Amino acid sequence: LKEVLARTRSLAELAGKIGTSKQAVARWDDVPLERLAEVSLAVGLPPSQVRPEYMRKIFELEARLTAAA
Repeated sequence: LKEVLARTRSLAELAGKIGTSKQAVARWDDVPLERLAEVSLAVGLPPSQVRPEYMRKIFELEARLTAAA
C-alpha cells in the first residue's frame, strides 16, 4: 500500500480515483484483490507491483496447470 499511496497525494485522491470513500481506503492494510485492477490503473503501477504476493501465487498456479496439461 505504501507504493500506491506514494503515487497519490492523499487517501482522498486515491479514493476518488477508484470511486470509494477515504474511510474505506484508510481501513485497508493492503489493496484488496477485488480492487487490484482499478487501483493499478489509477496509480499507473502494474498489479505485480501493487500486490506482488498475489502475482507470485498466480504464476505458481499457472505453472502447475501448464505442467499438468
